[in-house]
Parts: sequence; C-alpha cells; structure tokens
Amino acid sequence: MARIIRRFPVAPSRVFVDSGAWIAGQLRRDQYHSRAIAAWTKLRVERARLVTTTFVLDEVATFIRYREGRQAALTVGSSILESSVLELIDIDRPLLQRAWELFGQVRDSEPSLTDCTSFAVIESLGIGRVFTFDEDFRATGATLLG
Repeated sequence: MARIIRRFPVAPSRVFVDSGAWIAGQLRRDQYHSRAIAAWTKLRVERARLVTTTFVLDEVATFIRYREGRQAALTVGSSILESSVLELIDIDRPLLQRAWELFGQVRDSEPSLTDCTSFAVIESLGIGRVFTFDEDFRATGATLLG
C-alpha cells in the first residue's frame, strides 16, 4: 500500500495529476496550456481531491528546470509540496515492484517507469480520473481529463 506523505480531508473525488498537467498549467507556451487552465479551474470549483507522487514531482521539477530555469522549478516544486489540496504519495518498495511489473507488461504503448509508478498508485487507490495529456494513461481504464 502507498505510504502517504500528507493527508487532507476527503473531498468528493480523487483525481491523479500527471506531470503534463502540472507543466502545461505552468508554461504559457505549452501546447496544452489553455486546456490545462480550464481543467485546473474545473477541479478547483468541484473541490477535487488531488493525488500525485514524488516521482511526478521529480519529473515536473526536472522538466521545468531545463526549460525555464532553477527558480521556476523551485517555485513549481514548492507549490506542489506545500499544496493544501494534494496527497503526495511516496513510491515505496511494493509500489515500485508493481510499477516494474507493469513496465514489463504494457505492450499497447511505451510508458516510462514513472508513468508505471503512477499506474500502480491509480490501481492501488482505485482512482477513477486522471488529469493528463498523455494517452498512455488510457491503459489504467480511468477517465482522462485535460
């Protein structure tokens, strides 16, 4: 089972947030920026319970660091770490083991290991919606937002 770094009061529904959603929401030049802002607004209005992982945080901070610089990466990373509406899941050994199994099994697409850790969290927590622009997440059976 996932070790939750931080817990917050239960909201109407959980939504897993992938790195692409964080990135598109932050970078105005991103091709999905407008769609991301609209989806973020909708999630805020419905008070969705957001979930992401430390692996996704790493992916976001690294991507933004190389695109926009260190300060931008620190700002975005801090907003994720300090969010009051987010469960930040640490990828522990059992989740990583499940992700590794998925990494070897998924044949329809070529998800990264980080995506497979996200798949493992979505599976273990029974999350039904994913905020992403990555079609690989269709493999989870969840509804894709974005």
